[in-house]
Order: sequence, then structure tokens, then C-alpha cells
Amino acid sequence: MDGDRYHVAFQIPLSLAYLAHRRLVTRHPELWSVTLAFPSVHTALWTLSSLVLPVGSFSSPAYDVAGQWLMLTQCSAWLGRSAVTFVLSWVAASGAHRWASSHGPGFKAALASLFIVCIAGGIRFYVPTISIDRDFVSPGGAVRDFLHVSCLSSMDNLYATTAARLAAGDAIVMHSERLTDAETGLDAPVPRYQHLLEQHFNKTQIEAVIVLSFEDDGKSWYHLVTREGSVMSYAKNHPVPFVESDLSPGTSRPTVTAPRALGRPDAEQISLTGTICFDTDFPAVTRFLDADLLLETSQTWSNIGRQHLRGHQYAALENGQTLVKCTKNGYTGAIDPYGSIIEQVPQGSGVVSMMVPRFPKLVTFPLLYLIFDSIVGLAACLWLLLACSPQLSCRWLGRCHF
Repeated sequence: MDGDRYHVAFQIPLSLAYLAHRRLVTRHPELWSVTLAFPSVHTALWTLSSLVLPVGSFSSPAYDVAGQWLMLTQCSAWLGRSAVTFVLSWVAASGAHRWASSHGPGFKAALASLFIVCIAGGIRFYVPTISIDRDFVSPGGAVRDFLHVSCLSSMDNLYATTAARLAAGDAIVMHSERLTDAETGLDAPVPRYQHLLEQHFNKTQIEAVIVLSFEDDGKSWYHLVTREGSVMSYAKNHPVPFVESDLSPGTSRPTVTAPRALGRPDAEQISLTGTICFDTDFPAVTRFLDADLLLETSQTWSNIGRQHLRGHQYAALENGQTLVKCTKNGYTGAIDPYGSIIEQVPQGSGVVSMMVPRFPKLVTFPLLYLIFDSIVGLAACLWLLLACSPQLSCRWLGRCHF
């Protein structure tokens, strides 16, 4: 992928983490705390990349283990995805130090932190289902309460298929990225599909929503449409480098809609938000989207589609929300608030339908994510200063070995 060029170049500043670690453990081999230099600098650089690089930080250690280590990734619900990168980096750095010098306190502390995080993550993940019996109702509610969702991708007569999915009982119909025809006048997509939803409501008295995605004025647009019109819209903030060079980035962020009852008149009301594909990889876009359900429209390619779905578990975990992803040439699926992928289907074209449980929104701590990132960033600056100045490190950390 062309975007990998950025991450190849990013290996140069990432080497700062190794150099800082190497200098400090050489000067202070018995001091376990110097093993914190590598994870601090390494994590801070990946956090910085998510803010300044066009491709964000999707190659970070946290992204690499997405969907594979649920007990560990639960900690992103408390401290953000940077905490996953920090713990993994600390274990790696302290393990390398123990291997090279046989000094083990740092490695023991890192392993202890990994163990504690995984135990806490396991408790968070399994407690809701710990008392299963015949009368048990899953956290997502009874099957009759599930949301019927469909994803439409690469097809003829999109409007007729959307109408057919509403008639079949779908509460949410999603178009994959840039699939909706961007007509003008009376056939403009928003009023056209708004009218369809009005007809659906007048006939059934059931609320439904449609996610539209189309290109207009050189931007990729997202519209969350109800019978009242577009209740949330924004333009893609992060077009994929090289691949979407024809697109201009949007400047506004997604917002959260007012709660509404979907699927049944007596259903519990839920709030909605949404993102476009690559934007979901950027914490600055997804954090603070305090909605029950995030509806993502996307378009991926080749085998990156599976990892793209897995990586978006962090958006679900950090917001304590259910995420539904509709894609073209990738994996359409759903992720619960605990980061579990509960649906995943390869999709290139046609219709994929699924039933998504109504998971309650979980408590998360967005402010702590910012605090953790800030503390790690300040620690990284301090470790780099000590690595560059033998006089300071010897004065502050104690006896040195040269």
C-alpha cells in the first residue's frame, strides 16, 4: 500500500526510542526504571503520528494486536489505545534488557503490569456473562430486540434495493463509501431518501435510518438520513494518501444525533453517529463521539479489509459503543462495546444483512485518554533529555557506568 511509505520513513524517528533506551541502560544497568524510556518515547511517537501523519498510526503495536488479544485491549477503555502500545513496548524493552544484561527487575515489573492489565481486562470482559442460566438475557437484549441492519455495495438500482430492505424490516440501511448517486435538484440523494423514509413511516409507523455516502464538490460526504432529513453530515477528514488524491479533506467532525427509537415504536431510544472509513483510525475524530451506535461506511481493498475491521475495535472500546461497518471490497461487520467482532462477512458487492444486538453503552473515560497521552509525552521528553545528557542522567538517576 502506498501509505506504507510514510511508516517506512517513520522508522527513522522511531529509532529515537531505541537510542534513548540503549544509552540509558548502558549508563544505569541496575536501574529498572530506565526500561521505561523505550515505551515512553515509542508510545509518544505513535500518538504524535496519529495527529500529524496522513496515515495516522495504523501500524502501531496496538493496531497489530487488534482483534487478537481482547483481554489486553480492554485497557483502551480506561486509558486509550496508547496504553496497549505502552505495555507491549515496556515488555519488549525490559525483556531485551534482561536478555542482554541479566538484570531482571524491569522485566518483572513489565510482566506484572501486563498480567494486571489482562486480569482487569478479563474481569471487564466476562463479568456481564458470569451468571448464565436458563433465564439469562444477554447484554445485547433478547433476539426480538436486535437491530436489523443491511449493507449495500456495488449494485444496480440502489434506490429500489434500499426500499426493499426497508420493506423487509431493516431499521438501518447503509450504503458503502461513495456508493450513493450524487444527483442534483429533486433527485438529490438526501431529499430523495428522506421521502422514502417518510413513506416507510406512514405505512408502518416504524422509524428507520439510511446512511448515504457520495462524492460532491471534491469531498467524500456522509449523511445520516431520517424522515426529518439529514440529522448528521460531515466530509471525510482523512482521505487515504495517494489512493484518494482526488479528494479534499473536510474540516468538520462527526456529531451525535438525538436519541430515537429504531425498529419498533416501543424500542429503547438510541443515539447515533458515524464515520467514513479511514477516519475511524484517527482517535481525534472518533473520541468523544458519545453515541450508543457508530455507523461506519467504508471501502477497502484486498486482505487489508479484515485488519481494518479489527483495528476499529478501538473506536468501539474507547467510546463504549457498538460499531457497525459497511464496506466494499472488505469485511462488513459489527463490533460490540467490549471490542468483540460479533459479525464479519467479506463483501464486494450486493447486500449483506445482519442482526445487531442492542448493547447498552458502557462507561468510558475520554479525559483519561488525553491525560495518559500527555503524561507519556512529557515522560518521553524527559527520557530523551536524560539520554542526551550524561551529566543530568548521572545527577538525577545515580551512579553511572561508562
